[in-house]
Amino acid sequence: MVCFKSFEEGSMTILSNPADKVENGTTLPVLPALTGAWALSYELIGNALHPLQWVVETDCEVIGGKSDSEALLLQSAHHDEETDLPTPFSLLSHKIQDKTAVWGNTFKAIADPPYCEGYWEWLEDILSRHEQMLKQKKIYDAIYASLFSYDRLGSVMRRFCELWSPSTNTLHTTVGEMSISLWDLRALGGLPISGLLYDEVVPSVDELIGVDKDNLYHLPMNCRYLFFAYHRLLTDSKKGEVKIDAWVKFWFKGEISYFKSAKKTSRNKTQRPAKVNNPSGSIGLVRARTSKQEEVFTMLGVKEAQQDVVHLAAFLACWLCKFVLPMGSSELIRPGVFKVAAMMARGKKFSLAVPVLASIYRGLNDIAQSPMPGKCDTVFPVHCVYAWLVEYFNTWSG
Repeated sequence: MVCFKSFEEGSMTILSNPADKVENGTTLPVLPALTGAWALSYELIGNALHPLQWVVETDCEVIGGKSDSEALLLQSAHHDEETDLPTPFSLLSHKIQDKTAVWGNTFKAIADPPYCEGYWEWLEDILSRHEQMLKQKKIYDAIYASLFSYDRLGSVMRRFCELWSPSTNTLHTTVGEMSISLWDLRALGGLPISGLLYDEVVPSVDELIGVDKDNLYHLPMNCRYLFFAYHRLLTDSKKGEVKIDAWVKFWFKGEISYFKSAKKTSRNKTQRPAKVNNPSGSIGLVRARTSKQEEVFTMLGVKEAQQDVVHLAAFLACWLCKFVLPMGSSELIRPGVFKVAAMMARGKKFSLAVPVLASIYRGLNDIAQSPMPGKCDTVFPVHCVYAWLVEYFNTWSG
C-alpha cells in the first residue's frame, strides 16, 4: 500500500509500503505553495500598487474633468532621465550585422518535438470522455490544440528572432512594435487567462493527505495516484527519470493508430508514408475500456468511481509537460505539475496563459541575446509563436 512520509523538512518520500526505508522510496523536494490552503500569505507593503519608482505625478487636462487634475504618468525604462531621449534598442539583427552573433546551420529551439507513441490516441480518448466538462471549464480547445503538428519555417523564425527586442518583449517592424499578448494565447490556443495562479511545486505530505476543519482533503485524492505512478516508473527507470513516452505507455493501453513518419530519403522522398502521425481532428465516440486498459487502475488500487478523474489527471500532467509548459528536457514528466493536474481534473480553472506568455518571452529573449542563437537550446512553447505568425503575417506554408 502506497505511503507518503516526510523524513526530513522540505521533502516528501513516496514508499510502496509503510515499512519501507527512505532509501527504497522516491524523495522529492517540497517548496512552499502559492495557492491553496497551505499557500504563503503576504502583506501589502505601503501603497504597493503604485511604487514611486514606476510613476511620476503630473498635472493634466482630463476630458470631462477639471483642468488641474492630477494623474500618474508611467515612467519609461527606455529613456534617459536627463535628456528624455530614447535608449537605442539592442536587436539580434544588429549583432548579426556587426558579427558579434552568428546563426550557424542549425536552429535547436524550433526543432520538431519527438514523436510520442500513444499520445494522440490518448488525447482523443480523453476528449471523447470529458468533452462536456472540459468545454464547461473552457479548456477543451487548449487540449484539442495539441492534437496537431505546427509548421516550422526556419527562415521566418530566424527573422522574427532578429527583430525581437528583449528590452520590451516586442517585435520591431517597419510599421511599429507588436507583441504576443495574453488575449492572443486565449484566442489562438484556447489557454484561459483568468483562474487560479499556476503553481508548479511538489506539495508537502500534510497538504497531500491532510484534511481541513470540515474533514475534507486539501487536495483531490487523484493527486496521490499520480505520485504513486511516478514512483513506480522512477523505480523501474535506469536513468533516474520518468520520460513522457514511458508515462503515456503506463497510462494508455489502447490501440495505436498514428505512427512515426518515415524519414525522407533519396528512395522515398516523393512517396507519402502509408500511415503518418497526423490525426484528422475528428473525435470519435467513447469506447468501453478493455481489461488491458483497466490494468493500470488495478495496479494502483484506484476504485472504479475514481478511474475517470484519475485518468484525466494523468493525461493533464502529461499535457502540461509536453505541450503547455515544456521546460528543460521537454521529454520528461515533472512531478511539480501533479497538483495542478489533479485540481484541473476536478474542475478547477487555472490561468495558464500567464505562465505560457512568460515562458515564450524568456525563450525568445534567450535566443535574441545569444551569440550563437542557432545553438541556443532554450525550451518554450514555440508552437504558440508559429500560430501567432500565421495569424498576423500569414506565414502558413500548407
